[in-house]
Amino acid sequence: MYSRWIWAVVVLNFGLHLVEVSQPLVDSQNWRQTDTAAIARNFYEEGMNVLYPKVDWRGRTKGYVESEFPLYPWLVALLYKLSGGVWEGWGRLLSGLFSALTVVPLFLLCSELYGRRAGLFSALVFTLSPLETFYGRAFMPEAMMLFCSVLGVLAFLKWTEEGGPGWFVCSALSTSLAILIKLPALYLGVPLLFLSYVKFGRRTWTSPKLWLFAFLVLVPPLLWYVHAHRLFLVTHLTFGILPPYGYSKFGTLGLRFDPNFYATLVERFFGVLLTPLGGVLAIVGLLLPESSNLGRLPRWWLLALGIYILVAAEGNRSLDYYQLPLLPPCAISAGRAADRLLRRDLLEGTALKGRVGLAGVLLFCVMGFMSYAYSYPLYTAGFYHDYFRAGYEIGKEVQRRTPPDALVATIDLDENRRAPYRAQNPVLLYYSSRKGWHLTPDEATPERVEELRRMGARYLIAPIGELLRHPKLWRHLKERYPLLARNGQFMVVQLFR
Repeated sequence: MYSRWIWAVVVLNFGLHLVEVSQPLVDSQNWRQTDTAAIARNFYEEGMNVLYPKVDWRGRTKGYVESEFPLYPWLVALLYKLSGGVWEGWGRLLSGLFSALTVVPLFLLCSELYGRRAGLFSALVFTLSPLETFYGRAFMPEAMMLFCSVLGVLAFLKWTEEGGPGWFVCSALSTSLAILIKLPALYLGVPLLFLSYVKFGRRTWTSPKLWLFAFLVLVPPLLWYVHAHRLFLVTHLTFGILPPYGYSKFGTLGLRFDPNFYATLVERFFGVLLTPLGGVLAIVGLLLPESSNLGRLPRWWLLALGIYILVAAEGNRSLDYYQLPLLPPCAISAGRAADRLLRRDLLEGTALKGRVGLAGVLLFCVMGFMSYAYSYPLYTAGFYHDYFRAGYEIGKEVQRRTPPDALVATIDLDENRRAPYRAQNPVLLYYSSRKGWHLTPDEATPERVEELRRMGARYLIAPIGELLRHPKLWRHLKERYPLLARNGQFMVVQLFR
């Protein structure tokens, strides 16, 4: 019965990710989304070589960027090719597809550990996560990485139980892809090592098959990240994948001792990640006694993720989607707790006596309402939604009124302005479908603007508020160059007469 119901959860999951599927990239984390979308569009427009991802903030370089393996934007570009044009909805739909597909291996994995009813409940917890509901349809590779991660762990467990080359290859390929797509997925080594110890014990370290597995998993990412760094040496463009360049995900040592850091993580855990109800269920599931060694898998998985959070402390502090990898093991634990809670004997003496199905529906309806309350702000993003909507509109104006090959300079905020070779703010360049440069307000001096003009910049897009806060630059532009377009938030200056 539960095997049939899981397909209803798959449909529910995909349906939830159709919300605002055609929305422009003006919602939360639009920086990350537009960077990914720009790489996809550049594949479509400039060549489909997956080994050479390109960004818009390239200046006069070829735009090659040091990045994680760009399989996701490459697949989106392929959809652009097949459909005959750029439509950002394809990126959202692809993410939604991977999110829905993740339900199946998650259900099977939890079923192996705690039974099929617990597996069904874990799939529901995963589906109703506010963070997954939003980022599972964002123009980002996170959904694809989660799918590969869960499939890799499931396939490895099945291989240890059943043997055969199919599960072995599936696990190696999926795990390697997860690491290629997101380097922090190296944490998967801990749950996989735990499963190998359950099966092989000390022979784990001497098994030729396990050494072959490690080779197949780790060599492709190693080759890719060496190649990606060579791209950086050519263009000096990077997403900060490897230290010391770009945005540092590690932060200072003091951050690990800051109570506010942990308060933020706890707030997200019981909020946008799992909701208060899902968070409590996950904690209860982790505290339940184990009847088998395999039942300890979520604990080891979460131990690895705890180490990941401490290592990439700054990334986890500032970016909520960095906690998405917590969701699969937490959903498994929460599904186990819900399975225990909804036993007939525990419902004796309550108004739900003998009504296990109704109790389950009520439980997940409550979680669904909580999920809506926590996820809704991610779609609207408050003031910033209006700000970036205005940026999107001014970008459309730039597309209409400037040559397609015109180089553009943009001014906008950047929290990582002090990072060496920082990844630049891509948003206005992406909205404009133009290549060029990004300046922070502090960098945007008359001298720097003139330097970029000599390098080929023909237009400047800037927030009106920032220009008013920098009167010297504002006077310089007003006295020398004509205004091309403006709206309530932005203006476009033509850097020639």
